[in-house]
Amino acid sequence: HAHELADFTPQGPYPRFTPAELAASGYPDHMHAFFWPGWSPLRDAQGRAYGPGSLCEGGEPVARPDLTIEPAAITFGPFHLRHQPVYRPCDVMVAVELCDLARVRCRELLGVERAGTLTITSPDGFPAYQRRTGRGAWRLYALAGDSCVIQPVATLMARTLLGHALVEMTVEWELAGAAGGALPFWMRCGLAAYLADSGVHLNNFMAPLRSAGPVLLRPAAVDSILGAPPAADPGLDQALFRRASYSAFLMAWRLVEENGGFAPLRQLL
Repeated sequence: HAHELADFTPQGPYPRFTPAELAASGYPDHMHAFFWPGWSPLRDAQGRAYGPGSLCEGGEPVARPDLTIEPAAITFGPFHLRHQPVYRPCDVMVAVELCDLARVRCRELLGVERAGTLTITSPDGFPAYQRRTGRGAWRLYALAGDSCVIQPVATLMARTLLGHALVEMTVEWELAGAAGGALPFWMRCGLAAYLADSGVHLNNFMAPLRSAGPVLLRPAAVDSILGAPPAADPGLDQALFRRASYSAFLMAWRLVEENGGFAPLRQLL
């Protein structure tokens, strides 16, 4: 199972898998196990609980000095989530916990920890997301500076994409301030997809596109797509965005897995 494959560690070894192991199992995916029985929160290098399950117990928020609960809003560290008032805090807390998981990955794997606050809005239903962002279902969030509108938490959870979307969004935000803001989109978005274990889904999304020819794009083409507004034609935008996202993921995969792991990347960043 994709969850049973080796997870990230700062020191490796890298590559984590042989070509035969990847051919047999596909890409790793650890973004679903927190819904399974027996899950317990992860611990960072200082022993602090983080990620899914760390901020709620028995359906109630835990008492932490860096966790603030307000009507229809949650603030935890640098993350401020605005949600619909129909939800109780622990109904949507997993979104904040996933942002925290991504921040730990950025700090421990990439040596990156951005200052500032990221405001995340979970709108009232998918049509509201489309109206606010002008984006189709294949674009899971709209990040602009320190603000992000995501597809509703409930929608992403139903699509089994919540973990991938929130980790990817957070890593992209963290990396936007790295290297003087000079990282190309293929690297920023590719590393975000890589650290979000999005490879299984991205590879699956290529299935209906492969019959038309090669799906991979060069870095310049990836940058031009991921750095531009969505295409006016929905079908075209879906194909271009998914091809660019998959190409960026593969570039990041090779950058880390086949070139010495995270240590050289930390020096670059």
